[in-house]
Amino acid sequence: MSLHVQTWKYCIELSLLHLYGDITMIICKPDTLIKFPHDLSLVEQRVLNLAIHAFQKANDSTLDQYKLNIGLYAQLYGIDRSTAYKGLIDAITSLSSKTFYNLITNKHEPFFDDMRYERVGQGGAVFFKFSEACLHEFQHSPKTEIDLNLTVKLQSKYALHLYELFLCSNKASVNSLTFSIQDFRDLIGLGMNEYKIWSNLKTRVVDESVGLINKHTDLHADYHLYRENRRTSDISFAIRKKTPRVEYALH
Repeated sequence: MSLHVQTWKYCIELSLLHLYGDITMIICKPDTLIKFPHDLSLVEQRVLNLAIHAFQKANDSTLDQYKLNIGLYAQLYGIDRSTAYKGLIDAITSLSSKTFYNLITNKHEPFFDDMRYERVGQGGAVFFKFSEACLHEFQHSPKTEIDLNLTVKLQSKYALHLYELFLCSNKASVNSLTFSIQDFRDLIGLGMNEYKIWSNLKTRVVDESVGLINKHTDLHADYHLYRENRRTSDISFAIRKKTPRVEYALH
């Protein structure tokens, strides 16, 4: 890693340490919360991940509520606090009613039993409690380790979703993933009228996401398209972990 990258990362870590007393931004996310098809926005995914961080940092699953500081969100993702407040309040409102698909019960389950924003001193915080179904996943589902610092530059909801999916698969020594185009559309939560033309989907979702992942994270992905009757029918991703000497992410 270059001196420039090391210095940049060190400054960010010092800033987080000064403000919050903890620079560890690694979460262990249940695979069931990674693999399910969803259309969560970028902010919703980030809030969910920081809620997981706050929950796991507390190291006590019996508390009545947990707290996520909005200042941490703004600091980590380099967002002005006033902008962060607006985006977070919208995300909190929508996340409180969002669900994940439980592969065991074959039902849609809520992420949270409670989630709300409150002013705290000069700033604000999100208070939340995960649902019983979600707590069950934390206790029983296999998990994938995600360094949130490596997701900061993923400015696309599709890139973040695919990065987590690639990490989850690569952890299990699965180095390739293949989807039919319809299954891929379902996975990333595209509606029937979104990116109906394949060339637009390829450029604005696939190429952009793979480019961000390759440039800013610890993974490298390539993809191959399969055609049937002159139409693109399937997409296959090849995933590998970058070697320690490869610089990534932080500039």
